[in-house]
Amino acid sequence: MPTNTNSLRHHPPTSTGRFLRIKDVMVITGLARTTIYERMKRGLFPKSITIGPRTVVWLESEIQAWMDQTIAEARKA
Repeated sequence: MPTNTNSLRHHPPTSTGRFLRIKDVMVITGLARTTIYERMKRGLFPKSITIGPRTVVWLESEIQAWMDQTIAEARKA
């Protein structure tokens, strides 16, 4: 049975990696949930993406880029 690819034609795949849930982001970054949301609010952390009524995720590539930038800035000091 063929799959419906109409929606995929309007949104081509990107090379952003995979979705991460909050617990994954906390483990990867070492930050607490509250810290993540406070930094998001101040524009200092990648924004989450709502993919369902009660589900938010982050792009792995954006978290990695944030970590790389944070490391680079810390090493300049």
